[in-house]
Amino acid sequence: MLFFLTLSLVSAQDLPPKDIPQQVLDAFRSKHKEATAVDWEKKGASFEVEYKEGAQDHKILYNKDGVERYHKEDMATADLPADISGSLNAKYPNYSATEAEKLSEKGKVTYSVDIKTVSGEKREVHLTEKGKIVLDRLD
Repeated sequence: MLFFLTLSLVSAQDLPPKDIPQQVLDAFRSKHKEATAVDWEKKGASFEVEYKEGAQDHKILYNKDGVERYHKEDMATADLPADISGSLNAKYPNYSATEAEKLSEKGKVTYSVDIKTVSGEKREVHLTEKGKIVLDRLD
């Protein structure tokens, strides 16, 4: 266990903004002017930023040139697009959504939604932007 903890501490380092390449900071600041609670880490050759915009948590991974590799955004389940909530309601009528994330990577958007029944059975479901289910697993 100690080995894995040490390994994770070495592979992800908290960084102050002065240690982030200017092009990465510029890319982030140009799109996320309202960001608060900003926390940077180095992940290999990339830079990951976790932050809040309003009440929502976000995580973005940038390469060293400031190009966004992925963006993960927590969202309220009530804000899921109609295609997503429609697919979930059709396939899982006895479940309700408890948590949701919007994931953007290489121009593709997917949604990860945690759902559960009244009796407590939980599932994690991933859907394309159009509502096609691409992953369904018991949690």
